[in-house]
Amino acid sequence: MPRTIHQAGWRYRFDEEKCKEVLAARQVDFETAVELFDGHYYQDACPLYPHQERAIGRVGEKLVTLIIEERMDEDGPYTWIANAWKTTLSERKKYEHGK
Repeated sequence: MPRTIHQAGWRYRFDEEKCKEVLAARQVDFETAVELFDGHYYQDACPLYPHQERAIGRVGEKLVTLIIEERMDEDGPYTWIANAWKTTLSERKKYEHGK
């Protein structure tokens, strides 16, 4: 079932079951992961899925990667969180160098 949260004037949505799976497997919570957008973050096209984007940034002390899609519904635009994990070494380099 989709869940909606509001952070800094923007809507984020995600599937609650997927959120639980990712939290259990990777210790990354979609609900707190949106804090990534409050600070400096790197964003590019997702290498595996061209219709999605990858955002890399800090959530607390962790560097986190989110896979997101910009979507629209009857209430307007929102960001769909499709997946998340602790950032890999190559993703960390992209974040640090902005490339």
